[in-house]
Amino acid sequence: MIEIKNRWNGSIIYTGEHTDIREAVKAAVKSGSNLSGSNLDFSAWPLCCGSCDVAVDVMIARQLAYHFCRLECDDPEYIAARNALVEFANKSHLIKIHSMPLLEKMEERNANSDETE
Repeated sequence: MIEIKNRWNGSIIYTGEHTDIREAVKAAVKSGSNLSGSNLDFSAWPLCCGSCDVAVDVMIARQLAYHFCRLECDDPEYIAARNALVEFANKSHLIKIHSMPLLEKMEERNANSDETE
């Protein structure tokens, strides 16, 4: 039995028979559970269509933004999107609690800058 609890008051947001927290999060998302206030550190956010339109609080949104910003991708569209999120992502609890580094904006480059003339 795995329970996903509210990090502030300990109330149970979701409970189910699962082998690990990753499976529990997937099931909670699929069931439409409101994960606002949940403590999802060290879990895995499912990258399936079922995880779209999930209700979360700003703490989870900042954590997801931080992880997005830590991807290694040199595509100009990604860099622009990442740079737009850096300030928001740098407010993530991950930085203080887990000693993660502050993010810095990446140098943007033109999508055609690699092409020779």
